[in-house]
Amino acid sequence: MFNLPASVRVVLATGPVDMRKSIDGLMALVPTAWGEDVYSGHLFAFVSRRGDRIKVLTWSRGGFVLLYKRLETGRFRLPPVDAGAQVVHLDATQLAMLLDGIDVAQVRRQPAWTPPGRTGLALRPAIGAQRGAVLRCLDSIPALADDRVDDQNPALFDDRQHELRGAASEEESKAARDEAAKKKRQQRAARKAEEIPAREIRHAVPVEERHCPACGSEDLRPLGRGRTSEVYEYILSRFERQVHVQEVLACARGRGVVTAPPPARGVDRGEYGPGFLAHVVTSKCADAMPLHRLAQRVERSGVPMSRSTLTDLFHQAASVLLPLSHHLLQCIASADVVWAYEAPLRVLDVKKTRLGYLWTFLTQNEAGEWLIGYRFSMGRASKTPKEVLGGTSGALVVDAYTGYNAVALPQGRVRVGCWAHCRRRIFDALATAPEAREALDFILDLYRVEAQARDADLVRTAALRGLRQLHIAPVIAQLHAWLETQAPRHPPKSPLGQAISHFLRPQAVGGPHPLRGE
Repeated sequence: MFNLPASVRVVLATGPVDMRKSIDGLMALVPTAWGEDVYSGHLFAFVSRRGDRIKVLTWSRGGFVLLYKRLETGRFRLPPVDAGAQVVHLDATQLAMLLDGIDVAQVRRQPAWTPPGRTGLALRPAIGAQRGAVLRCLDSIPALADDRVDDQNPALFDDRQHELRGAASEEESKAARDEAAKKKRQQRAARKAEEIPAREIRHAVPVEERHCPACGSEDLRPLGRGRTSEVYEYILSRFERQVHVQEVLACARGRGVVTAPPPARGVDRGEYGPGFLAHVVTSKCADAMPLHRLAQRVERSGVPMSRSTLTDLFHQAASVLLPLSHHLLQCIASADVVWAYEAPLRVLDVKKTRLGYLWTFLTQNEAGEWLIGYRFSMGRASKTPKEVLGGTSGALVVDAYTGYNAVALPQGRVRVGCWAHCRRRIFDALATAPEAREALDFILDLYRVEAQARDADLVRTAALRGLRQLHIAPVIAQLHAWLETQAPRHPPKSPLGQAISHFLRPQAVGGPHPLRGE
């Protein structure tokens, strides 16, 4: 949004312009034909050949604004133009009169000040007419209407000061959040750096420099630990060919033979060790390394390798790890609180791809460690949740997808709404409904209480429930009242209307609702 101060420039093209030109065509015309900066914030006006249509182009807050007006009768009356001039400069008042069809050349400027009396009273209608023309022009431009200040309503000045103070406080809070996030990243990086194995490398003073630079004495002794500095270095990984020789002992009497046990292998009679298999799985799953590219990397290290061999090894590793995967999912299913989500995933097929789903189930154990298990399926039906969580009890944190109803019925888990999904819908509606910021502030208050509980180490304690009832329940009540008030003000198909409907509808049959704090 922008306003029209007295110093704004209005550049009017004296020649006709093709009205079929869009924003790109008009913005290219300004610097090439006129030598003006199209990003300067000035207003550039273009009139059609018949003179009944006009376009006004300007740059405002990261984007172009284009105003188009067509007269049903008559034509726009342009001001007088010097011979050979391509443009003529106007002020904001002249532009307003031009848009209203007023002949600018026939308008005489009123004096800036008139002594009080009958003369001043007689001039008021003319001044009011000009002022009305300007206001009508501003009303015709939505971007300008919000920034207009009515001198007959002083409350608008207070609102503007309020907005400025709010913007300043919002910038300060954003700077504080950015600083806190930066400090948190630094602390996390410091913790990770401490976990890296360190090797101390001593650098001794050369023999030819082991003397005092001031007096030349060679009687020197260590001064503390020395000057330290840290350097991160990459130690090149390598493959090796291990030759295992099993000792064979024969009986001196020739009665029998004893052979040493063979080494442990990840795959029976396989040529690749457990570390090699772990490297293949990690590169493929954690680093998203295609197997053909991994084969090239292995070959550069001196080991003959093909993509088909790595594919076989990858599937063999999956078969070996299958019991561990089943056990991990059983541990997750036995937890009181389980999070679940299904993500679409494209799967290669013959000359095409098919849509599959990667189901994620996770929980947190008593030690605060996250257990994450995955299950893949070609469909999104409730078969996978029933196989993993069927017959278990506790809480299930999911979105509003009905595929989880099979394990969240009255005989199953208690379905819990997800605040992150609700907040994301409110955030997406912020562009078309600025009042959604108030709902985001309510949710931010909830997150702050949870952050305080986490900092005070109250997670998974009886005190956490009391803290939520004391601080979170009033915020949820206020948020619910706000949603009930805003629901009739927005169409059901609008972004905020859909977000409010998602907030207020039950998450499952007989399950808890996020607005009740359950």
